Amino acid sequence: MKTFDLYEDDHYYFIVSEYIRGGSLMKQFKENGKPYSEWTTYLIVKQILEALVHIHSKDIAHRDLKLENIMFVSTNKNDFNLKLIDFGFSEQFDR
Repeated sequence: MKTFDLYEDDHYYFIVSEYIRGGSLMKQFKENGKPYSEWTTYLIVKQILEALVHIHSKDIAHRDLKLENIMFVSTNKNDFNLKLIDFGFSEQFDR
């Protein structure tokens, strides 16, 4: 997820980020009403693992990986492009 700007006042931080239209993986599971095909599941799991490999290569551990933190980019039911969000519990680690 792209972050464009960060503002703060005496009490809060405000983050301006891209709008991800498709909703969470959890929401899609609930709305789909049937299991994903083997191929669709492969596409989803592959992207999740690629995202984890990428952040781990930057020495970052997400630490809050769950269906609600995996978002579909598009509302198109045939578009399975995903983004990993919510790095609030993430930490940098030493190798």
